[in-house]
Amino acid sequence: MTKFDPKACNRMIDMALTKSRFIALLFARHIAFTHGEEPLAKKYLAELKKLEKQWLKDAQLSASEINDAYSLLEFCDAFSLLICQNVIPPEKRRIEIGQGPHGRSYEFFQDEDGRLIVSPWPFEVGSFEVAYERLLLSSMTYKTDDDFRDALRKAKVRSNCIIFSKN
Repeated sequence: MTKFDPKACNRMIDMALTKSRFIALLFARHIAFTHGEEPLAKKYLAELKKLEKQWLKDAQLSASEINDAYSLLEFCDAFSLLICQNVIPPEKRRIEIGQGPHGRSYEFFQDEDGRLIVSPWPFEVGSFEVAYERLLLSSMTYKTDDDFRDALRKAKVRSNCIIFSKN
């Protein structure tokens, strides 16, 4: 969704509420992040803010706990997009991932063995491996959702594996 669509936002929030107040709070933060500057979203976001107070109470969470959780989600989202879009610079050049929890800035580079080195290291273990699939699509746009789904079903699958390491 590139432009604010209150119906789409309501569907997202309604689905989130079927899971938990915590997820609804994360979605509310994300809607504010993606559409906070749009004049058409101001009234909607003000209503969400009112609902958030009750959701925080229901979930027995503080605003700072949700802010930290959303910060982590935003960090992971930015990092995964860089990886999935293959935005990994060559020759050990560093690229900023973005800010993680508590406003700390993170970056990464790829070493000569192909491992992704993250600095500062935010994880408990010293290294880990992630496997994922990529679907290669031939077009950036599709006329209908059905055309898009059909293209996904027919797309070539590529398996990838990345090792993340402290050093």
